[in-house]
Amino acid sequence: AHLCGMTLICGVMAGSILIPMDYADEEFCGIVFLPSMAIGAMLSVVPISLGQFWIEGKSSFDAIGKEIRLDALPHGMLTGALYGVAIACNIKAIIALDYATAMVLMQTQILVSGG
Repeated sequence: AHLCGMTLICGVMAGSILIPMDYADEEFCGIVFLPSMAIGAMLSVVPISLGQFWIEGKSSFDAIGKEIRLDALPHGMLTGALYGVAIACNIKAIIALDYATAMVLMQTQILVSGG
């Protein structure tokens, strides 16, 4: 049940990640929106990660510290960089096509790649 809930939250958040771009001023739309999206992602990842640890029963910072693997840091950074490139391409697709078509294409690419 925990895994299904996290999968649902991940899907909803991934599907709506660029919705705030619709409400931004015209000068902040397009690729220029990418830094503000990255800042929002960094601010939201901490409470989401802490919530996941809490659900798993690790509520102290000592217990959480034992779970952090610094050897995974380069892989996580590479994944984040690739995700940034994918979002930039998705923003260009939204401008060229429309939001619904671009998001369906992106979700299909994630499904096909096994992500």
